[in-house]
Amino acid sequence: MKRSIRGWIRHLYHSEETAQPYIPLDQANWDDEAPVVTPEHSYANRINLKSRFARWMFLLAFIVMFHVCYNGSLEGGDIDWVRSHLGKLGGFLVASVIAFTCALWMILQGIPMLKARVRALLSCFLCMNFLIYYWIAPGQLFDEHGAYNFLIFLVIAVPANLLIAFLFGCFRFLGGRRFLQTLVGFLALFSVVVTLRLYHYNRIWGHGFFGLGVLSSKVTAPVDLSGVCEWRKAIPWVDLLPDRTQNFWTGSMDCTEPAKTRGFTASIDEDGVVSIDCPDPTLKTSISILPDTRGFNTDEKNEKTFHWSVLNKMVNVTYTRGHPYRTDYGEAFIARCGEDQKLLTYVRKAQSKTEIPKIDNKLNVMVIFMDAVSRRQFHRKLPRTSKAFEAISSPPEALDDANDLVLYEFFRAHSVGFNTNRNTRAMYMGITDDSVFQSTAIWDAYHRHGYLTGRADDLCVDWEQDYNHLSTGDVDHEMISPFCLPDYYPLYGHPFGNFKGPYSIVKRCTVGRAVHDYMFEWMDKFLTTYGKDSMHHKVPQQKGDKFFLLGSFIDGHEGTGDVLPVLDGSFSDFITNLSPEVRNSTAIFLVADHGLHMGLNFAFTSNGQIENAAPMLTTLLPKWWINKYPAAANHLQENRQKLVTPFDLFATFNHLMYWEEDTKQDGGHYVGEEVIPKDVLDGWAEKGKFRDVWWGGSSLFTPVRTDRRCDEVGIPGDMCKCFPAQ
Repeated sequence: MKRSIRGWIRHLYHSEETAQPYIPLDQANWDDEAPVVTPEHSYANRINLKSRFARWMFLLAFIVMFHVCYNGSLEGGDIDWVRSHLGKLGGFLVASVIAFTCALWMILQGIPMLKARVRALLSCFLCMNFLIYYWIAPGQLFDEHGAYNFLIFLVIAVPANLLIAFLFGCFRFLGGRRFLQTLVGFLALFSVVVTLRLYHYNRIWGHGFFGLGVLSSKVTAPVDLSGVCEWRKAIPWVDLLPDRTQNFWTGSMDCTEPAKTRGFTASIDEDGVVSIDCPDPTLKTSISILPDTRGFNTDEKNEKTFHWSVLNKMVNVTYTRGHPYRTDYGEAFIARCGEDQKLLTYVRKAQSKTEIPKIDNKLNVMVIFMDAVSRRQFHRKLPRTSKAFEAISSPPEALDDANDLVLYEFFRAHSVGFNTNRNTRAMYMGITDDSVFQSTAIWDAYHRHGYLTGRADDLCVDWEQDYNHLSTGDVDHEMISPFCLPDYYPLYGHPFGNFKGPYSIVKRCTVGRAVHDYMFEWMDKFLTTYGKDSMHHKVPQQKGDKFFLLGSFIDGHEGTGDVLPVLDGSFSDFITNLSPEVRNSTAIFLVADHGLHMGLNFAFTSNGQIENAAPMLTTLLPKWWINKYPAAANHLQENRQKLVTPFDLFATFNHLMYWEEDTKQDGGHYVGEEVIPKDVLDGWAEKGKFRDVWWGGSSLFTPVRTDRRCDEVGIPGDMCKCFPAQ
């Protein structure tokens, strides 16, 4: 059968098979029906060569485009610059993913007549073009943020290319027409499902504990909300992602390590006596005593030296079998049996040096602080913990049930800054200005007021040193040293990487257990040590029988949002197991500084920007206390729907500290001379710095104006996400 020249040209142009060898005209078999390849200088081959050359040029262009766009996404500056240029940086990063993906599939499918080995080598070369940025751009700060760009690139590029590979496989298997029909049908069904799910998530975005949620400014009863600000509306795309969607490839989140020595156990009793059972007599047994970090000076607590200070001050002692070791100092110990080890925590009971005023009904205070967790993120990622809080408490609308606690969730809690700095300074010291140092932190104020105080922080950074330029000495207990050990906190390089350390997207372990497990264990021991002596007015008031406890958790501070759910089981158990003595004598605060300020949701969606400004803020109070102070209870209930900030939380802490005393006020703002000395306040007044440094704040036990606006309460204009209703 004869074929036309035009048919041969089409065949040569579209074929991706290896070219057939050139056959001279005098050797051709003209009777054979098989095609005869025309000479290399023919029109058809010239078209084929031009096509291949063009595709190579496209590949080169895509690689160059990838580098240009990725380098554009690495541009950095201070925190305000980064926030104002997020769209630009995100656009460059997405463009780099598109260029990389186009280059990869040009190599795999776009250039004909390449051997499999050549395609593999080119693919490796392309991947090296990306991986090189892991070494040349490892920054993890605002001016150098290459590590986060690297992570977000992977989070977008890996699923995208897996999806393309799946679709390509389906195309090859089904054929063009069937694939197109299947794809259209699937997309139609997928669109319906996504639309319904987004409708559901948008409807519940404002919901919280007990099904309660954000009320509209149109509500006039039981509380008149006319004039209250309204949250900006946005589509909560992030709710579509199941847990572990973004970090599934990092492996298991389980920290359990099997013991090499069968039967090895270690424990510490309530008297601080360590016992080690090491069945193998040939193995050495020892104890490492971690230092009490309260005695460190500011240089030793510097962010770059803190972990080295802990390791250098660690004391090692030999453990004699059959002779339990009584510890005289320290609250964290590593018991060793050969290569096996266990971390033990302890609370060494202290006595207050200041007598607390003899006033019945003063409450203990426990603050559970969660970095970078919005109110919605808490309920989204910690469902078991949400149910645990509901199980031990009641909403103020249902005071007749049997629970000991009443829960108040503040639905318009708003951060006053993009990151931890401004928000925690406002929350703990009532100020935001970085130039004002050495104001008294709230736990120090409680300590000086006669409370027994404890701080646990799973970040090897001391808040007072980092934000207040002071070495923390005014607390009775400080649990930080276990979280400076090298299996969790890297010894060298930048400690806040994506794959190790307190900001990592992988499991966070130290000495064979999750970091947060040690946090909850130590907090539980603190409550056991002091809580049993604090049963509100039924126990005679004694010197130093009230406490202030702060536990700070960093699990929410990472780019995927998929590490936080690992906390759920331990957190819910901790809440469920709170003793009746603690529940009936303690004001419990569940707080965050801001919502997540990294990752896909924050960088690419309006919902992420809104959640960054909407931190979790909830308090639980004993029911007997609420019944005794109905005015304070009514104000709390009304303030749940009003715009509140960390300044108000600071005022609330102070109000509790001075409860029923001759309260020190300044125009309704509870500050106290121990917290912000009068001479400091006077100095700010003389310099006209009140609105630059201190925005006051109203205790949540007092009336808060319904028509508050962002610029009136210290929220920067570009941060404001709660606006007057239109």
